Amino acid sequence: MSAAVAGRDWMVREWRDRRVIAGLRFVDATTGGSILQPLRLAAARSEFVQNRRGFYVLLSAPGFENYTNTFDITNAVAPAATVLNINIQDPTGQYLPRQFSLSLPRDADSDLDSVGDESLFRPVRVTLYPSAIAPTNPNWAILRTTVLNNANQRLPWALIKTTVNTETTLTQADWRGEALIAIPGIPIVTASSDESSEDPSTREFSADLEVVFDPALNTIAEDANFLELVDPNPGYMPNPEQLNADRRTLQTGSETLMLASGRHRSLRLAVTLS
Repeated sequence: MSAAVAGRDWMVREWRDRRVIAGLRFVDATTGGSILQPLRLAAARSEFVQNRRGFYVLLSAPGFENYTNTFDITNAVAPAATVLNINIQDPTGQYLPRQFSLSLPRDADSDLDSVGDESLFRPVRVTLYPSAIAPTNPNWAILRTTVLNNANQRLPWALIKTTVNTETTLTQADWRGEALIAIPGIPIVTASSDESSEDPSTREFSADLEVVFDPALNTIAEDANFLELVDPNPGYMPNPEQLNADRRTLQTGSETLMLASGRHRSLRLAVTLS
């Protein structure tokens, strides 16, 4: 607040102390880099703020009202274990919306020098997956695909596990079944097998794709007018990690493709689900 004294404005700073409940760090699924752009976070009766490092701090949540305003350690009793479901959206549309389940409370008793994954002092890592309009690197192997079942129906929010050698990455399709699969880190070229040739050859590699689909979701007929498509599952937000964990109880299908760094492909990925 400010007050005029002898023609001058004096500023009085007011400090507001409170406990924080958790921190969230958002990362790009392709690069692993931190996402610093503003996001929209929503959860029941909860408040989030973004700090200067780009992390999101959870300031309030159901059941934590007394805990966040208590600083006497002897009286600060954390609420019982619970899970807060958070809906996350990127206003730019470069990342797909998703839901994340945050386990609370975080461990506030860890040693700052050796904090574990459950520690209050370590931000929880939340992965966001690229949408079809996300920027890409010309050196990546890129696959733009429409995910379909064998009845030629689009599979909204299908999860795609891509394995190259022993490395596995996750990709999420959007509500139309459109997905951007980006594989970085593969050498662009290798030496030519022809010793007399001075030209390098593009390196191709085998990629095993596994599609995971929740049959509780409505599919979209492939012959529907693309420009007139309406989301058949309004309000739904996927939880990619939960879909992956539950894949044995959901519908799955697989396909193997040849990809190459620096090569962009577009195709229909039709799989037989079982």
